Order: sequence, then C-alpha cells, then structure tokens
Amino acid sequence: MLDVIAGTIFDDREVLSFVVTLFVVVGLVLSASIFFGNKIFRKATATDTVHSFGVGKAVLFGFGLVVILMILFLIIPTQLNDRLWMDKQDSCAEEVGYSSPGDDNAGHATAEQQSKYGNCLNG
Repeated sequence: MLDVIAGTIFDDREVLSFVVTLFVVVGLVLSASIFFGNKIFRKATATDTVHSFGVGKAVLFGFGLVVILMILFLIIPTQLNDRLWMDKQDSCAEEVGYSSPGDDNAGHATAEQQSKYGNCLNG
C-alpha cells in the first residue's frame, strides 16, 4: 500500500529509497522512544530492575517492532490483494471461455470475448 501511494509521486528507484528511509527513521525513532522511555520510567520509579533496556536491546526491539508492523500492515494485505486479483482474473477467464487470463491478449481472442473479460474484471 505504501509503495502504491509513493508510486504515484516517485519512480520505482525513488520508491525503494523512500521505503528504506522510512523504515530506518521509524525504527530509530521507535528505538529511541523505547530507550529513553525506559530510562524515564526507571528514574520515576527509582528501581533498577532486570527489565532495563540498553541501547542495543532498544534498537533491536524497535526495529523488530517495525518489521512486525510492516509484515502485518504492508506485506500480508498486499499478498491478499494480489491473490484476490489473480482469482478474479481466473474466474473471469473461465467465464468468458479462455483457458487462462493470458488468452485475452492472444490472437485468437475475439473482440466480444475481450469486452466480456474487461467488463467482468471491472465489475
């Protein structure tokens, strides 16, 4: 989804740079928030417990959270949308009489079949 939004503004190489930069910035901000939030919490409660985060653990935990969020909100929905689109193409091809969706671009496809196929995909 993020690549679609960025793709309307940038070309493919710029989209990759945008996504990588966003990943690094969000990861660092989250890591800093975890690290300093833990320091403030320990100072406010006056405890030095085992649950304290060093810089390394905070960075690892922050980037781990970013990766999990990317998987949940970017990768899985994209895979689901792609699967639904492929299923729709297959069912429309079957409905029109094609053996596969690629037959729509074949030389033996009639204008009527192509029209039905396009209407099925858009409907």
